[in-house]
Amino acid sequence: RDLHYPLRRQRQMCIRDRYQRRVRGSTLKQNAMSRYIVMFKAGTSSETIENVIRDLQQHGAKIENRYTIIPGFSAVLSEAHVNNLSSHSEIESIEEDGTVTTS
Repeated sequence: RDLHYPLRRQRQMCIRDRYQRRVRGSTLKQNAMSRYIVMFKAGTSSETIENVIRDLQQHGAKIENRYTIIPGFSAVLSEAHVNNLSSHSEIESIEEDGTVTTS
């Protein structure tokens, strides 16, 4: 049984909801930059990841951390960057970074 399913499903819902807010005429600006965590699907080649990172940097994104154990990175991205990444076939999830607390 996939124990990470609820978390993965929650990520998918967050990405979908964020997209729907933009489509409905959200006040989010294309030039506004926020910090995101980008995760690739398991088995994605390091060459593919480096190509994505290089492309983002050429278009003004700031890469903050690269993860080695899990394929991914954190970066400061615009909404336009997020839109472009969401159509990439090797991307598993794109989440806005934030603080997580437990009660």
